[in-house]
Amino acid sequence: MTEVEIEYCVPCGFLDRVALVTGDHGVLTVTVDGERVWDKSEDEFDPDLVLRRVRPHVG
Repeated sequence: MTEVEIEYCVPCGFLDRVALVTGDHGVLTVTVDGERVWDKSEDEFDPDLVLRRVRPHVG
């Protein structure tokens, strides 16, 4: 099985801002404050694109 790891900065307070939510049927989405900002089924997988879409929300 493939292992996925997410590294985040604890002193920056990201632990309280990140949640992993289980799903099925190959879903992979990124949602910020209820707004879906990236969806694997609609968007090219580009980590920089994901970050560009999330960054304005986290300031």
